[in-house]
Amino acid sequence: MALLQISEPGQAPDPHQRRIAVGIDLGTTHSLVASVRNSVAECLPDAQGQVILPSAVRYLEND
Repeated sequence: MALLQISEPGQAPDPHQRRIAVGIDLGTTHSLVASVRNSVAECLPDAQGQVILPSAVRYLEND
């Protein structure tokens, strides 16, 4: 499977397949994930319905 495949719109090898891309905003305090549906960016909620998530980083001493 190719990591990245570039083609003209409508000229993809499998135009019937729907592919979804997401964007991740990693902020210093909060983060969120969004996708584009029907030409509109839409934030994706977590299991509890929250779209704005606290940004957290964990460092383990042995890693």
